Amino acid sequence: MVLLGTVTDNLEPLATILSLNGFDLGGSGSAMRTPSCCLGPARCEWAMIDTLDITYDLTQEFQDELHRPQFPYKFKIKTVGCPVDCNASIARADLSIIGTWKGPIAIDQDKVKDYAKKGMNIQEEIVNFCPGKCITWDGNNLTINNSDCLHCMHCITKLAGALKPTPPFGATLLIGAKAPFVIGATLSWVIVPFMEMKPPY
Repeated sequence: MVLLGTVTDNLEPLATILSLNGFDLGGSGSAMRTPSCCLGPARCEWAMIDTLDITYDLTQEFQDELHRPQFPYKFKIKTVGCPVDCNASIARADLSIIGTWKGPIAIDQDKVKDYAKKGMNIQEEIVNFCPGKCITWDGNNLTINNSDCLHCMHCITKLAGALKPTPPFGATLLIGAKAPFVIGATLSWVIVPFMEMKPPY
C-alpha cells in the first residue's frame, strides 16, 4: 500500500496502530521485493509447476530480507507456470522461475485437422513461426522433432487441445533481467535449464 500526499509525522502513528493490530509492516526500496507469480494451477491448463506454492514458500523463506532491506539494490523473484510467461518474468525479474517440460509434445492429429478445416493455415501460422524449425506439416499430419524444440509454446497455445507438453515437468531458472530507461530491456539468461520443483523448494 502506498499513501500519497501525507507526511512522516502522520505516518508514524498510523504504522504503530497497524502494527499493534497485527499488520506485518516492512520496508521497501533496496530490498528483496515480494515474490510474484502467475495464477498457475489455480486457473491455467498449461501450468507445469505449482507457482502459488513456490511463491508462498519463497515469501516465507525470505521474510527477513523482505522487511528489513539489506541489499545494495532491489531483487525481484517471479514464478510462472509455463514458457508463455504471463508474469513477464524473463524481462522483469532478477530471478525467473519458469515452468517447463522434458517429454515430447503430444499431438492429437484429428484436432490438428479440425483447426485446418476451420481455416487455420497450419504452414503459415504454426510451422513458419516455429523458432526451432522443428515442425513439419504435409497437409494431413503434423510432426515435431522434439530434440530441436525450444519450448516456446507458440504451437501449443495456437493449437490448444491439439498439442500439449508431457512429463516430466520442472522449471528453468534464469537470472539477470533489467529494464533501464536509457538503454532498453535486458532479458534473463538461463542458469539452470531444468530442475524438478517438488517441496521443499
